[in-house]
Amino acid sequence: MTLTADEQRTEEEARFKLALRSQIQASAAAKAGGPSQVSSLQPLAVRLLGEFHRAALDRRMAEERWLRDLRQYLGQYEPEQEARRLRGPLRSAKCVLEGLKRSVCPRWLCG
Repeated sequence: MTLTADEQRTEEEARFKLALRSQIQASAAAKAGGPSQVSSLQPLAVRLLGEFHRAALDRRMAEERWLRDLRQYLGQYEPEQEARRLRGPLRSAKCVLEGLKRSVCPRWLCG
């Protein structure tokens, strides 16, 4: 089963929240006089969590670049450009200038 980008992002956020929650609990336990092992592992957990998020961001940026390159190779528009293209043509200069007199409007434009 392959996950979509949104599902992967949601799963990563859930993991992050779980790790953050356990870190907060570990911090609270350390303040309450809990085991010293928890407080000694906390910096490692913070560092690993930071590396995970940096790697996830780097992976997402690389995947977006690969998709952009693949669309370019296949001769497809970017999603934003495709949506704009499907909405319809923009008002051309001829539409804007059609109310002007013939002497003001260039011949090649109003031809």
